[in-house]
Amino acid sequence: MGLSNVKKGAILSYLLIFLNTAYGLLVTPFILNVVGESQYGVYKTIASLSSSLMVLDLGFGGTVLRYVSKFVAQKDDDRRNRYLGMSLCQTFIVSSLVLLVGTVGYFAIGKIYGGSFTPEEMELARKVYVVLIANVAINFFENVFFGIIAGHNRFAFANGMKVLLLLGKTILIWVLLPLVQSIMVVVLAQLVLTVLVMVIHILYIRCQLHVRFIFKNWEKSLFFESFRYTILLFAQSIVIQFNGNVDNMVIGATLGSQMVTIYSFAIMLYNMYEQLSSSISSLMLPTVTNRLHHGADNLEMENLVIRVGQIQFAVLGAALCGFAVLGREFFLLWLGEGFDDCYLLTLILIIPVTIPLIQNVCLSILRAKNLMGFRTVSLLYSTVINCILTVFGTIRYGYFAAAIGTALSTVVGSIISMNIYYRRKLGLHIFRMLWKTVYKAIPALLAASGGVLLLKDSVFAIFHGQLLVSFLASAGVFLLIYILVFIPFHRKELRSLLRRR
Repeated sequence: MGLSNVKKGAILSYLLIFLNTAYGLLVTPFILNVVGESQYGVYKTIASLSSSLMVLDLGFGGTVLRYVSKFVAQKDDDRRNRYLGMSLCQTFIVSSLVLLVGTVGYFAIGKIYGGSFTPEEMELARKVYVVLIANVAINFFENVFFGIIAGHNRFAFANGMKVLLLLGKTILIWVLLPLVQSIMVVVLAQLVLTVLVMVIHILYIRCQLHVRFIFKNWEKSLFFESFRYTILLFAQSIVIQFNGNVDNMVIGATLGSQMVTIYSFAIMLYNMYEQLSSSISSLMLPTVTNRLHHGADNLEMENLVIRVGQIQFAVLGAALCGFAVLGREFFLLWLGEGFDDCYLLTLILIIPVTIPLIQNVCLSILRAKNLMGFRTVSLLYSTVINCILTVFGTIRYGYFAAAIGTALSTVVGSIISMNIYYRRKLGLHIFRMLWKTVYKAIPALLAASGGVLLLKDSVFAIFHGQLLVSFLASAGVFLLIYILVFIPFHRKELRSLLRRR
């Protein structure tokens, strides 16, 4: 059942990526056109500010996933139930703290954005903030419930609910936004659906997984062990939230809401790019935990990283090279004139993050072995680099400084530092691992990119004045060349996959 659920979860993960991409390409411009750049810029700015409070989650969701996976591998239901009762109480305390801190933040909005927001924008910002803070507080519980389900390898159900959530949100926005014409429709739809999904998760956990939350006889040693793990994830959560949100917050405070709108589209594609990899790696922690529990050695773990990384790079490499040769046309088709900078901003963000994305099964190994300390330290000092470059650079060089700050923090923290640690602590052969991961896809990527560069002008000339047709034809050429060259280099893997099916 575990393997079947992982496969189904992976399929649903890619379906979710497709739907998220469709949402970004179709629904986001729809929202922008209905509410305008001012409301949308306010929404993205306040969303970045409010989501920073997610650091107070203290990593409970990730901790629950790790320990539930461990107890499931050990078939120890009693310790699982007592641990989950303890975790739920901790989550309630943290959620209450978020509401308290959020109340203080509500009164600080005027001081932070008073110089760049109009009075109307400020009033809207406060309303959006209240709803988003409530959503953040509820999300803490939802993260714990998702961790319970994922820890039992029930990824098919967990990702299926994410798909339904996104579809429901899209339908509500498409129907209600033209009637109300306020960004409040978007934030309220998210809040209502989050509550609904949480209720469904609770019922599934109780009725299908037969989990009971025991609120007594907690293990002192387990509390301190899991708390240490949680603190490390908490520190990492700070870094992730800062790297993900500091750009929009600083740009909003220094350049105004319209500049946030431009930069947010580059961030949106950056997030979609990350999802292409995380959709697979997010399923690996229970598998890694189970293999380590049954005595897997370093070489077996290294080969697992390579096998998963090959799949990830086959997708990421195609997305990166395809965007590099057709990105300008994509933004012109998607958003129209006035968003030229988005192409370069996106490239700056996604190029360096490719390496850690194809290695992120290593993070599952660290989590399974409870070795997250150095990862936390590495990300902490890399985020300092990002903050310094973003805060001081944006004033002089605009949002390009923010993108460069994020890129450099990735190189320092996630590429250089972590690869040294993987080699020394896990015994992984980094250069072998990287080369085995990428070498088979490189000829296909070069051939597809070169083919489009040679033929693109001719294709656009043939379909002159029909930008959509020209873009789709060029993208089709890229995919056709990529697939035709890719298949001969992966015959062995494809035959093995067909035999498994």
